[in-house]
Amino acid sequence: MPTFAILAFVRWVHFAAAMILFGSSLFPFYAPTGRFLDRPLRRIVIGAGVVGLITGLLWVMFLLIQLVGDSEGGSTLEELTAFFLDTSFGPTWIAHLALFALALLVGVTLRRNSWTARPQAFGLAAVAAGVLVSQAFIGHAAAAMGSPLPGPAVHAIHLLASGAWIGGLVPLGLVLLGARRAGDAHSLGRGRDALRRFSTMGMLAVGLIILSGVNNALSRIDSPESLVATDYGRVLLTKVALFVLMVALAAINRFALLPRLSGRACGSVALDSLIRMIAAEEVVGMLILAAVAILGMLAPPL
Repeated sequence: MPTFAILAFVRWVHFAAAMILFGSSLFPFYAPTGRFLDRPLRRIVIGAGVVGLITGLLWVMFLLIQLVGDSEGGSTLEELTAFFLDTSFGPTWIAHLALFALALLVGVTLRRNSWTARPQAFGLAAVAAGVLVSQAFIGHAAAAMGSPLPGPAVHAIHLLASGAWIGGLVPLGLVLLGARRAGDAHSLGRGRDALRRFSTMGMLAVGLIILSGVNNALSRIDSPESLVATDYGRVLLTKVALFVLMVALAAINRFALLPRLSGRACGSVALDSLIRMIAAEEVVGMLILAAVAILGMLAPPL
């Protein structure tokens, strides 16, 4: 049980870093950022890259210890070679970590101003997408054979849509915080535009998440009874409940609080509420990723 908890925690942090990396790198291409995100975005990318690399290496180390059963002497050269080269997991995970390292390198080269005008920004978004897509070829999705559509392809769509939404909440919150500190009408307008465009992207992301999520569930759940009779099913139901809560929070932001960002005084009050709600939305998103990390370590019923 302690080993399971450690692996789940490391997997959760690693997964969150990948989501934030992709969502943050994509955000400036559809939402106005202004001066509020020049320096913070670079820090987010570098931080996510460092955390992703460290947790990725830790996860492999713990997994090796668990599989080999030798926490002191480590694995022999033959065992290490077999683990990384003679399995489908090894080469994919090496490529996954290499993409994380490349994203970190690109992030270090980015400088302030004109984020989307630099070729590195487009490269960063592509590499960050590769970080998420590579995870679709590891675990249950890669092994799914009975799904209506190819498992890895649909799971890749699921990951990219989730990363754009959950990961994008971080730069969105920073933009709104910057607008709140500035307090002028122009900054409030920029925050309003950023939230409106993020909400438009979010609605598309939610649609893709639902469609791909249903396909993924059909490939791993053999009957409705499995949802309550197995650990996998119960964690999946928890994930779905959290997803519904996250959608509800997003709907409140879009349809109740966003229209109130009009006048300067009223806008400031609404902006405070929005910042709190977005923070709550991100917390729920992180809980969803925790459920995903646990699901990846449980055997599905099908």
